[in-house]
Amino acid sequence: MMYLYKVSYLGWLFFGSQIQSDQITVEGELTKLMGTRAKFLSRTDRGVSARANTLVVDTKLNIGKINSQIEGVKIWAESKVLKVPKIKHRHYRYFLNEFLGDPKNLLKFNGTHDFSKFARIDGSSKVKKDTLRSVEVKLGKRGDFDFVDFYSKGFLWNQVRRMVGHEKNKTASPLPLILMDIIFENEPTWIIHEKWLDHFRNDFLESYAKFQVLNSLRV
Repeated sequence: MMYLYKVSYLGWLFFGSQIQSDQITVEGELTKLMGTRAKFLSRTDRGVSARANTLVVDTKLNIGKINSQIEGVKIWAESKVLKVPKIKHRHYRYFLNEFLGDPKNLLKFNGTHDFSKFARIDGSSKVKKDTLRSVEVKLGKRGDFDFVDFYSKGFLWNQVRRMVGHEKNKTASPLPLILMDIIFENEPTWIIHEKWLDHFRNDFLESYAKFQVLNSLRV
């Protein structure tokens, strides 16, 4: 028996999600509190946030205690399973405040393509060299925020940020990127703690609004 938890975090407060011995990361801070190894199903780079990354542990967590002790991290859903289900797709969202091209051009990435030109791959990378991936792209708007959603079973290293920045021939900033959710082929039954998700929504909107203001003041 094992436990799955949906975890949200503000990426700009951490040096990525994956545990590192010499840096403050989300897995690292959770491991200190839990007393057991924290392991996410998706890795996010430094500066990238998550609304719902999935944490896998072998013990039941005290959600309230953890949420009150790590700044910028909230666990807001839990499920008990016999084994980790297979991932159907990952959902990333990129807010387009920094995108200077025509957002509709991002729709060309719909479908199955060789994304080798839009991924950071080197000899030391653990990422598989197969770069033929199927991606679904959707444009959206909520309030004053324009965004683009990317859906795929798996993404290559820096793939989303490089697709967003391709018209400027650069890797786009990680700060507007957020892992929205991980969807499973056989979705577990989740117990939702809505108040903790509300806490994250408020923290993200407040922090992201500050980021937008500061970004607009750049010369």
